[in-house]
Amino acid sequence: MIRAIIFDLDGTLVQTEALKAISYARAAKQLEPGLSEDEVVTRYDDMIGRSRNEVAEALVERFGLNVTWQRLIDIRMKIYDDMLADPGLLKQQEYPYATALLRKVKGMGYPTGLCTMSYAPETAVVLKTLGIGQYLDVVVTRDQVSKPKPDPEIYRLAATKLNVQPAECLVVEDSEPGVDSAVAAGTQCVVVPSDLTRERVLAHAPLKGEVIVNDPADLDRTVMQLLGR
Repeated sequence: MIRAIIFDLDGTLVQTEALKAISYARAAKQLEPGLSEDEVVTRYDDMIGRSRNEVAEALVERFGLNVTWQRLIDIRMKIYDDMLADPGLLKQQEYPYATALLRKVKGMGYPTGLCTMSYAPETAVVLKTLGIGQYLDVVVTRDQVSKPKPDPEIYRLAATKLNVQPAECLVVEDSEPGVDSAVAAGTQCVVVPSDLTRERVLAHAPLKGEVIVNDPADLDRTVMQLLGR
């Protein structure tokens, strides 16, 4: 029996992954003016769902940037924070089918959680701007766990905070690392791939406990069926 619903944030409730890709590309171009922003975005797309440190390390190595990965992060975060400070831009990235589902299951009485590889300050801005923070009982961010997705730590921690077993949780995700994390934690997982994650999600057969919803319009119906509603 499903007793709690846990959502991913970036790429699931809101398409901030596209903004993150652009912020990395602009930061890399500041450091290497001859660099193609499109190349950086493409490389980032291959790492969606990975931690900030992993992404920065990979970009520094791939493009031969003559800085530390931390320096790239520092430049990139200034750009990304400016993006998040624009409510209109952020609201344009919202996935209404997913935020509506969050509101719906909360209204049905299910405890709800959020597990994101974003850090607490950025997560707080997104939740406030979209007006969905009050629909979440538990929020677990990257800075609360020692290991990033695809490690199961973050979903196990959320289940503990929600006072349920992982097997009693239904997770809504969008990326391959997120699905791996949720399934390894022992949860059921509905994955709604975005344009940025679809190819990688569909490239492997579904894992045990994974349900793929390729059309976002089918998300509500699929989740209600899994809840027995």
